[in-house]
Amino acid sequence: MKKGGCWIFLSHSSHDIHKVRMIRNEFEKHSHNPLAFHLRCLNDDTLEAKAELDNLIRREIDCREWFIFCESPDADRSTYVQDEKAYILKQGKQKVWSLDMSLSVPELRAKIKEICTLIKVYISFARRDGFAIYQPLMTALVEKDFDVWDSESDLQPGDYTLDLSGTIRDTAENGFAIVLVTENYARSPFCLAELEQLLRSSARIIPLVFGDAEIPALLRYTPQITPNNTAARPGELPQFVRTAQKHPYIGNINSSKDFLCLISTALSRKIALA
Repeated sequence: MKKGGCWIFLSHSSHDIHKVRMIRNEFEKHSHNPLAFHLRCLNDDTLEAKAELDNLIRREIDCREWFIFCESPDADRSTYVQDEKAYILKQGKQKVWSLDMSLSVPELRAKIKEICTLIKVYISFARRDGFAIYQPLMTALVEKDFDVWDSESDLQPGDYTLDLSGTIRDTAENGFAIVLVTENYARSPFCLAELEQLLRSSARIIPLVFGDAEIPALLRYTPQITPNNTAARPGELPQFVRTAQKHPYIGNINSSKDFLCLISTALSRKIALA
């Protein structure tokens, strides 16, 4: 993976620290880097000390993309937590979730896994296109602190024999896939086999179509492998593929300024949503 996990800021009340530590540990199990401030070296006994603490926390918020609001009555009563949350929202941070501290541990673990599936990314692309399309996309995602499987390091040049079944299973269970549909992709038996594996694994898919590339039939009409037999009409994307495009922090590819502008600027090519 590129980076080895994303950086997550946990906004919480110190009265909830034991459950917050469990949340922190759970994110770490998913290879991410959560931060839960609980510092003894700093206090708010004086205005100077409070300013130092506020400055440290705000600098850390400025450096992070992903945020968890640990919601509880103690958090609601804490002016520090409320100031922290207000600053996060004021800075325009969009990748924000709330976790209810009253939930059971199994319920919290399920919520955390759901969050992690929106962070880990697998990019399916044609080797014949080289890295001209893939690299700017991966760079844009990494800059936004997504956790991207890195083909450059995990797949050596000229090696088309790497078994990706484990990676694809991991994508289906713990992340989502972006498929870069080009003319080379649509003609490649390797790419189409990979796409079929993704579909059979029920992976969440966001297709990006370049130029006049033909949309693979697997993405247009797949009644035999669409989960729950929810077949689409010919020429139409299966319902589960259309739903997958509504990623909350990528959203509609055509309108996401936070995502598409970075990619299209890097590529200087028109990208159309399948």
